[in-house]
Formats: sequence, C-alpha cells, structure tokens
Amino acid sequence: MAAAVLGCGGPSRHGGMTEQPDRYIRSVFPSESVPARTQNFRHPVERSKTEWGRLLSLLQVKRLHGFLRSSQDSEPEPAFRQDEIAYLSEGLESLLSQIGPHEWVVFYLSAPHETGATELTTGGFFLLDNHLHVLLANYRHLVTIPEQTHAIKQAPLSAAGTIAYSIVPHKSWTVITENRWGFSKPPLARLVEIVMDAETPQEESEFAGKLKALKHLREQDLISEKEYQRKRGDILKAF
Repeated sequence: MAAAVLGCGGPSRHGGMTEQPDRYIRSVFPSESVPARTQNFRHPVERSKTEWGRLLSLLQVKRLHGFLRSSQDSEPEPAFRQDEIAYLSEGLESLLSQIGPHEWVVFYLSAPHETGATELTTGGFFLLDNHLHVLLANYRHLVTIPEQTHAIKQAPLSAAGTIAYSIVPHKSWTVITENRWGFSKPPLARLVEIVMDAETPQEESEFAGKLKALKHLREQDLISEKEYQRKRGDILKAF
C-alpha cells in the first residue's frame, strides 16, 4: 500500500504497521528538503524495537511558561508516552531495516486534549553515521480546526506553531533549533532536531559524547562554524 505525504513526496512504506486514524509511522523521500537530497543516510540498519525504545525513553521535556518562555519552574517529563514509545519503536525496527539511503521515517500522533482540542505530535527519524536524528516539527501542538489537523497529518515535517516545551539536556544528545533541512514553517514556528548516539550512549562520558556528536555535525556541514564554536564553548564551560 502506498500513500503520498505532502512536504515529503513519493510513495511510502508502512513496514507492516497498521495505520490508525490517530497515528501512523511510514517511510518517505524528503524531497522538499534540498540538503536532504544531497545526503546519503545510514539506511537500512538492523536494530531491535527494544533498542529504539530505550533511546526514545531517554528523551525528556520541560514545559515553557510565561512571556519569556522559561522552563525553570517545570518538572521534567517523558517526551513520549509509553504507548507512543511502543508504537514508534516497533515502526523504527521494521522501517529502518527496509528503507534506502535517501529515505526518512516520519510519524504522526494525535490524542484528545482535556480542553476539547486535538493534541498533535509529528516529525521524523533518520540516521547519519551512528547518530539517530529525531525531528520534532510539532510537539503536543493543540489544534481545534479539523482542516488544520488534516493539513498537519498530510505534512508531518512542516511545523505549524511555536513549541511549548524544551528538550531536557542530556549527555547522550545534542539539540539543534536551526531549520537546517529547509522545511516550510511560519516565522514563529520552530522545528527541533535531537541528535542521539545510536550505538552505546550509556558508555560515553558526558564530555566526550557531546563533543563527538557536535564534531560529527560540523564535519557533515550540518551546522555552521560559528554555531559549532558556540555550542563547543557551552559544553566546555559546563564541564
């Protein structure tokens, strides 16, 4: 079964996963991203759903509050719910073992919110070298208009609004807020990219792991020299 995804392009694979009205995970060609078209990603790759689930379960977020969008008074919470981790990790196990070096995996998750709105989380996954890249285009984004829900579902890599959460720093990943892949978004919207060591993050020291991930991004020309030096300085200062 094939399906077109706006903002991505081409037929998609579902990896044996049954798509549901409130969620899907599938492979796509990210044809709307010029930088992505020039990259060879590390696919296919064989990993178990347990391994993918372990990585996703590490991610934590904090809610942003107030005019200054601060997370200072927020408690960390899991980025994905347990049922979402189970669903995504099963899809990653299946799809990342099938797709080629020019494909990504994208996902769409929706849930009813206590306000009566629909809560949407969308994004994508791909591997470069030994790093899993997690893109969050929309994270717990509240929508009340069915047409907007449909548009986001059709274009899971297009950010629709500001993100109301921040990613909690950790030794196993680097967070990038630049729209390096060039996907369309409103001026205030923000697409967040998390670069995780997909091999053995638990064996890396905090210092070495962060510097390794940052160096990898610079060598791939995925961040500017200025951004590299700024983030490197932040890591050294924190250490």
